[in-house]
Amino acid sequence: MLEEKLRYRVILFLALTGLLVSLLSLLAEFFPWLQSFCAGFSNGCRETEKITLLRLPLWGWGVAYYLLLTVSAWRFKGWLLWWIPAGAGVEVTLLWFMYAMKAPCVFCLGNFMVILLLLLFSVPGLRFWSAASMLQFLFIASFFVMSHENQGVLSEDVKAGVQSDVVAKIGDEIITRQRLEAPLYARISPYEREVYRLKRERLDGLIREMLLEKESKERGISTEKYIDEVVLKKGTQVSEEETDRYLRENQERLKNWRGSQDELRERVRAYLEQEKKLQEINQYVKALEPKYGVTVFLGEPKPPLTQVQVEGSPVLGPEDAPVTVVEFSDYQCPACRHSHGVVRRIREAYAGKLRWFFKDLPLKMHKDAKKAAEAARCAAEQNKFWEYQDVLYSTQEGLSQEQLKNYAQDMRLDTGRFNQCLESGKFGAAIEKEVQEARTVGIDSTPTFVINGKMAAGGPTFEQFKEIIEEELKQSEGKS
Repeated sequence: MLEEKLRYRVILFLALTGLLVSLLSLLAEFFPWLQSFCAGFSNGCRETEKITLLRLPLWGWGVAYYLLLTVSAWRFKGWLLWWIPAGAGVEVTLLWFMYAMKAPCVFCLGNFMVILLLLLFSVPGLRFWSAASMLQFLFIASFFVMSHENQGVLSEDVKAGVQSDVVAKIGDEIITRQRLEAPLYARISPYEREVYRLKRERLDGLIREMLLEKESKERGISTEKYIDEVVLKKGTQVSEEETDRYLRENQERLKNWRGSQDELRERVRAYLEQEKKLQEINQYVKALEPKYGVTVFLGEPKPPLTQVQVEGSPVLGPEDAPVTVVEFSDYQCPACRHSHGVVRRIREAYAGKLRWFFKDLPLKMHKDAKKAAEAARCAAEQNKFWEYQDVLYSTQEGLSQEQLKNYAQDMRLDTGRFNQCLESGKFGAAIEKEVQEARTVGIDSTPTFVINGKMAAGGPTFEQFKEIIEEELKQSEGKS
């Protein structure tokens, strides 16, 4: 008897917990901090709030259900054997919707845990087949009603989510977004980044305007007056030194100025003063964001994950390194030669944390590049690939076949073996294969780096490279 009383008390507690979760789901529409809490996990709360059952929002059904459950646990315990399986049937439908929409909702998942615990604690009193029939009936009924009632929401989200990777079908064969976009990435990524930059500037401006308007309304003054009297109350000054520095750094751009130097200085000072004001306003607005629960969902464009075959490629670093870098390069490419110093610094700075593969991508415009690539592979037969590569990138004497042989001699390689390898064109076909592989995954410029599957075209500076690798190291630590 005591055990049964305890079970009903637990059920009553869970019913009240479910009621609280449903009320929080309702209040999230009105309190920014609750929206931010949910958005910290995913954007699922915003998506699932569109779903209705018999034209009523899900939070409404949740409140009504748990109130009914609370009353039943208090006064009409026999009804619990029907209400709990019924609620589980509807909850299974909601889980299917979340999966189809790829929109996990914190409150929905919390509600699912409550229902699951209710089922577990009510098991001793449940008649299995009756409970299973009720669960199945409510699942089928709610699925039918919700699917038809939310057809617009579901079809829109499924197209955007579940089928987002498929762009075309030919019979049973599919063409994926990866297959479509990967070869185009190097050409379209600059435009995507520019579009993102413009959108982000516009979004930051809108957020700035709205927050300043809210703050000024609280004080009962105009936004302009609020900015002057509160945000910029200390004033902004531009020193002569700052003006001189700007003129020095931009003298090439300003060389066509036709006015007097005094007029130019005055314009530069006014420009720098405006920039300082904007910077101070932005810093002030940034500090306001937690107060109003600002959450930005606009994401930067992400490069498609690129799968590259590396078997047989020259490699440095341990097999269990958290970051893998695949470098595509051309020994005659000026940008590659310039970035080689950065590459060496990065490999030294992150020794033990990088597994670095090298793949040849000699461009047709560089007549000696392919032979130089063959020469490096001939040096690899004598375990001198990386040393010979350093010579190729640093030499100012050219990459003719005779020079390639001279470099081998200077390094005291077995020149007979090296020369025979180079003259035979032994590695020519292998290099052509790598060129075709690069084209297949959308790499057509050098240098290009694939860092943990993410493509970075062009030669990053040391700081840019460091930032990318640090981000990958953080992600790998999070997974471990």
